[in-house]
Amino acid sequence: MDVKSVVFIKIDFIKHKNKGGGIMKKIVIFLLIVLSCQILYGEQHEIIKLIKGFEITKKEIRNYDKSEFYTKNGTKEIKGKYYRYDAEKKDENGDVDSTFSGTEILQNYKEAAIKLNGKILYEDNSVLHFVLETKSNGKIWAKVDATNGWYTIYIIDEQKLNTILHFGLIDSYSIKNMKRDVEMSEELLKESHPIIKLIPGFIVQRKEIKDYEKVEFYDKKGNVLEKKGKHYFYDMAKNDENGERDEGFSGMEILQNYKEAALELGGEILYESSSLLHFYVESKNGIAIWAKVDAAGGWYYLDIVEEKAMTKSLIFDADTLEKELEENGKIVLYGILFDTAKHTLKDHSISQLEQIVKLMRKNKAIKIEVQGHTDNVGDDDYNMKLSNDRAKQVVEFLKMFDIKEDRMKSKGYGESSPIADNDTEEGRKKNRRVELIKIN
Repeated sequence: MDVKSVVFIKIDFIKHKNKGGGIMKKIVIFLLIVLSCQILYGEQHEIIKLIKGFEITKKEIRNYDKSEFYTKNGTKEIKGKYYRYDAEKKDENGDVDSTFSGTEILQNYKEAAIKLNGKILYEDNSVLHFVLETKSNGKIWAKVDATNGWYTIYIIDEQKLNTILHFGLIDSYSIKNMKRDVEMSEELLKESHPIIKLIPGFIVQRKEIKDYEKVEFYDKKGNVLEKKGKHYFYDMAKNDENGERDEGFSGMEILQNYKEAALELGGEILYESSSLLHFYVESKNGIAIWAKVDAAGGWYYLDIVEEKAMTKSLIFDADTLEKELEENGKIVLYGILFDTAKHTLKDHSISQLEQIVKLMRKNKAIKIEVQGHTDNVGDDDYNMKLSNDRAKQVVEFLKMFDIKEDRMKSKGYGESSPIADNDTEEGRKKNRRVELIKIN
């Protein structure tokens, strides 16, 4: 068996010594070298090459996608630049050359990987998974599925997505209805939503805006949420230089761009799958913007609905806080907000926290317990810890303004004390809250 049929290489430069023959001869030799390299390597991965004598029958390259690999600890999902090659070896009659066995194919790749200090992750009689480490501490994952005369190889250059999408500022956003007596210009048709932007490099194939419409979204459990309000719809596509759809920009890359842009604005991911992403972001002045993306390679649909927020972010002043605590012994606060699944306070929370500081300075005798509450998403222990950490974070904030620690307690209750139905998104949002309890 010739295990040198496949070689993993990286061509940095080619030196050619020529003792004579003039400039033209050197140029011709150089061009021949470049041409031969393009023929051998032009369609292939930079490091992991195809076996000599095999022809590419199918090729897919995407800027960002995912694939699963087997490891000793189970299946692992790897994301990054994605390559797929189908390769076939033919005999002199143009038929598949079954004399080049699947075992021989796998052995070629195994020994070539080992020569580069690669790690064999998994192997059987038809499959080989391995990983290479580069000098820059990057990883190249590969898996080969082989039989006699042909094979498929998947390669992932592991890397984080370099996002190119960022949403607009949302704090002072307000809903504006269309003037129906004004015809939309071509330029306006190409513009994106003021907050939820379109991905650079894509073109608008179709755009619709309606002042009022119902649109369905999914929550984390896959339940349907019906939202009503101003509706934007975009049909987007990315074409290559030949005018064909550019499937190299994968659906996953599209969804990941929108996911990270939403989280960057403090938004919440409601639902996600291999082709769908549903999320919403909320402005400081009470506008909820719901969005869903349906994506595949080189295209996506984007639906956006603007509506008043499900729960208005009420900010209680110091006098109102004092009155509620004296009369009812407690007050529910929705103006103290945290990053999703974290105990980090959002900037929007400062206004409400400042009023609590003002109350505690004004009424030196009052003592409070700060309670944290969550919805039922996640397990009990996780929610209990999260609510406890959030309550502690509020107390830590108040301590920075010289509110004495012996006047405050913090306690998390997790999902144990709901005040609304956890089966709906509206109910879960009400259950995610901070309460102040007066201590006698």
